[in-house]
Amino acid sequence: MSFITQQMKENASSFKSIKRGTEYEKGEAQTFTNDFFKIFGIERRTYVKFEKQIRRKDDNQIVFADAFWPGKLLIESKSAKKDSEKDWENTLSQAIGYIDNLDIKTEKPKYIILYNFLKFKIYKTEIKSNSTKSVFIAEVLLDELDEKIEHFSFIPQFIYELEQEEVQLNDDAVQRISSVYIAIKSKIPNLDDTAIFLSRILFCLFAEDTGIFNKKQFENFVRVTPEADLKDELILLFDSLNTDKIKRKKNLNSVLNAFPYVNGGLFEKKINQLPVFNKAIKDAILVCCAFDWSLISTVIFGSLFQSVLRPEERKESGSHYTSEKNILRVIRPLFLDDLYLELDNVKSDIKKLEKFRQKIHQLLFLDPACGCGNFLVVTYKELRLLDIEIIKHKTKITKQLPISVNDLVNISLDHFYGIEINQSSCMIAEVALWLTEHQLNLELSKLNYGISIPTIPLIDSAVIQCENALTIEWKANNKFTRSIGNSVSKFDYIFGNPPFAGSRVMTKEQKKWLTDTFEDKKDVGELDFVCGWYVKAAIYLQKNIVTKVAFVSTNSIIQGMQTGILWQQLFNKYKINIHFAHQTFKWNNEAKGVAAVYCVIVGFGMDDPKEKIIYEYPDIKGEPVVKKAKSINQYLIDASITFIKTRQKPLCIVPEMDIGNMPADGGNLLFTNDEKIAFIKRTPQSKKYFKELISAREFLNNKKRWCLWIEDNDLADVKKITTINNILQEVKKVRLKSARPKLASIPHKFAQITQPAKKPFILIPRHSSENRAYIPMGLFDYKSISADSCLIIPNGSLFHFGVLQSSMHMSWVRYVCGRLKSDYRYSKDIVYNNYPFPQKPNVTNKKAVEKTAQKILDLHKKHLTEGVSLAEMYSEPMLVDLQKAHEENNKAVDKCYSNKSFSNDLKRIEFLFDLYEQYSKELFS
Repeated sequence: MSFITQQMKENASSFKSIKRGTEYEKGEAQTFTNDFFKIFGIERRTYVKFEKQIRRKDDNQIVFADAFWPGKLLIESKSAKKDSEKDWENTLSQAIGYIDNLDIKTEKPKYIILYNFLKFKIYKTEIKSNSTKSVFIAEVLLDELDEKIEHFSFIPQFIYELEQEEVQLNDDAVQRISSVYIAIKSKIPNLDDTAIFLSRILFCLFAEDTGIFNKKQFENFVRVTPEADLKDELILLFDSLNTDKIKRKKNLNSVLNAFPYVNGGLFEKKINQLPVFNKAIKDAILVCCAFDWSLISTVIFGSLFQSVLRPEERKESGSHYTSEKNILRVIRPLFLDDLYLELDNVKSDIKKLEKFRQKIHQLLFLDPACGCGNFLVVTYKELRLLDIEIIKHKTKITKQLPISVNDLVNISLDHFYGIEINQSSCMIAEVALWLTEHQLNLELSKLNYGISIPTIPLIDSAVIQCENALTIEWKANNKFTRSIGNSVSKFDYIFGNPPFAGSRVMTKEQKKWLTDTFEDKKDVGELDFVCGWYVKAAIYLQKNIVTKVAFVSTNSIIQGMQTGILWQQLFNKYKINIHFAHQTFKWNNEAKGVAAVYCVIVGFGMDDPKEKIIYEYPDIKGEPVVKKAKSINQYLIDASITFIKTRQKPLCIVPEMDIGNMPADGGNLLFTNDEKIAFIKRTPQSKKYFKELISAREFLNNKKRWCLWIEDNDLADVKKITTINNILQEVKKVRLKSARPKLASIPHKFAQITQPAKKPFILIPRHSSENRAYIPMGLFDYKSISADSCLIIPNGSLFHFGVLQSSMHMSWVRYVCGRLKSDYRYSKDIVYNNYPFPQKPNVTNKKAVEKTAQKILDLHKKHLTEGVSLAEMYSEPMLVDLQKAHEENNKAVDKCYSNKSFSNDLKRIEFLFDLYEQYSKELFS
């Protein structure tokens, strides 16, 4: 398995071009290292720490490693001027000295990288006789980095292994706590009570593995308590954890009294229906106790909860749980990257550091669809880690250790706010944030500043409001009030992962909430539920213009009709500007067995920065490429804001499109191949009235379907054929009961006839899988009847067919087309009529397209006769010869637009939007 991708090679090529000429170790080493890790799509600070404090084995002195990834990698840099063999030997000896005293199991790195900005040297470490030895692997010049990037494949391999380990660990944790739920679910019918009980058990499990309780204190309590008494003893335990020791009952037994006072409200509420425990429940809890919960990130709480939440409730609410990776994709460009950049600029000035620390102390964050609190957990953790970096820089400058807890703890939980409609989720969010606070306090304690940070009793807590975010005003009042100086604070950042419920699956109640959110309610019924959060945020921004917002959404909000309805209001009515955007990527979360979802991230505000950022995904399952943009439109591309509206006639001079013929016959005029054969056998004179019917399903799957196609001048003869006349009587009955009873007067004809008279036509299925690189299309003569599951272009030519089968057209489809679930829903008025066809291509280029179009049709015919359907031809991977024919067609079509080649579909769509704007102006000029 190769861990080096083509994108990494391209990144390495850009890196070497930018970094060529870098020379100074102290001035540029950290920036060089940061950018080096970005080659592999890795944010350095997530895994690698700068200036790691290490106590040397030989002289017991504290030293600082340039960059350190525990258990994985150590990096040492030096000036480009130091390039002699002696210089390299000294640097390697220094690196070995740094790591010789590290713990073998958890800290000793497997690799060492040395660099001097001109070249890299890679070593693998080995432990022999309790000392570290190095084995030379490779030397890579900066100028050949892209050619020899495979030598660094261990870096993305480490990430892959860590992700796999985390998945396995999280799965194990979920399975264990799920076993408790399975054991009690029939005994606690109330979901809120179940969630409260499980959240308390989870807290106790974390508490005894992270130092809040004594080691195995909770496990021993459960183990020694008889199962018949466990219910009552747990009630007493929860009460004890909620009661200050000085206020506890004097006759409380010593085991319960030994537990600390937790406070915070976690153990305050009474559980109404705690069951009598049996052996299965006790054993399930003990299985959980055997697990080391200190290894689990508190972000997993969302998944743990999802394993409890009823599947039907999850579907109804549209709730999903976002992974830490995707949360960082939101908060890094929203604020975190800028904060780290600011820290880098002030880290050497103690006054500026203090001012910066006060700034991050005052920041307020709101997640208005917080679910189980994942966004708040990750944001709190990242702010605490940032603050730890500030403490390190302060200590380095002043040479003085912090003297109080206040010097260490600067980020408070009461800066973090959430709105969540589900009471159980609110409980999980609160617990997750408390435990995250504790984990970060433990992280601080590792710095050896000699100050004990009390973890309990819990005092601060995040403000999680159990409300409907779409029906309340987002403002800093009541629970949301916190004053700084003499002014009431506003939220600095609003972010989250609002519910994904689509317009067709929302409940009536959800539709009302959504509609009531919009002031302009026209066509709001076509929008997905998530759009309500965009509008609510835009309304909030009108009075709080410095607030910044970013949401994760399904990519449906940038496709089809939704784009015009939502974004016209956001841009025109509320005047928001998109600051950054992640184009479509495959969304993954911390929950097991969830369906794939394709998402976007949109960051916006009222100001209009000159430079915006677009994160492009060449591989939607991979890492993004960062691109600077002047403008980001509603399709999240670098192009002007132009709305694609429904158009009755084509924008260009091309044949008009129509929908296929609509039978509205109750199925009576339609026949399968076997039904047609049997009917003709019974009624031979009916044969001449049968015509092949091309519907989308049969077209794509190489199936035959037929219809009775009776012209008016045939009606007299048809009425003499009893079997056909019986069918017409059934059609008449169906139509008399329909919304258009007048059609009963013509039962022999389709309800809507668009069949071209003696003209060929291009046929396009109205719905097609998004997994196909191209929508399979066909070119038919007038004798075949198109069904209304297809669209047709009467008099469509080979040239038009070639253009429509190109990557140029498909890039337009992917952005403009509506969706049915995730499949393409091709339309006449939005997609085809607005598509900017090439204007007046020269004869040579036009003939080239006709030639490649014919080759595609010939291959269709060839493979169909071999029994391969179009659906099979275009499934991934496509048939090799057909793929090649389409690539030839792409080149021919691209040349009709420009002499310059288009490197990818993003370049094509940006070009097409500019062309669309040009055509539109010409049309109305």
